[in-house]
Amino acid sequence: MSGTPTEAKVKEIDEAIAAGREVLEELERAIESLESARKWGIWDMLGGGFFSTFIKHSRINKGRESIDNVHRLMRRFKKELADVQGLGALKIDIDDFATFADYFLDGFIVDWIVQTKINDALAQARQARAKVFRVVSELEGLKRTAQRKQNDVASYL
Repeated sequence: MSGTPTEAKVKEIDEAIAAGREVLEELERAIESLESARKWGIWDMLGGGFFSTFIKHSRINKGRESIDNVHRLMRRFKKELADVQGLGALKIDIDDFATFADYFLDGFIVDWIVQTKINDALAQARQARAKVFRVVSELEGLKRTAQRKQNDVASYL
């Protein structure tokens, strides 16, 4: 029996799971970049100089790109999860002035401010990853339940 409500539900859940997994993959890339930026930031605070500042900001920029992708993918995921609550928007804020100031006012205080922002962004990305992972796990449970119902209906026919 094709086209049953249960089959349609399984398909919708599959689409939501796929969208959630894409978000998780991109969050992993963001976290990896931010962790690298954090490490380079520590080196920069210890006197690493222009080279460590450059690499740190390169990693920050990769993290920003990933977070931009996460925002786009999260909108798609939210569309797939119209009935699921509890997904807050990501807020990653590493402003451009801090980047400018870090290059031209390179000193411990500015490095410390940038490091704090990296740590905040990293914590937010990790929290988002945990939320998305939890929702994807719940969706996988819903899918198993829907498939069992689908199999039960098929066995009666």
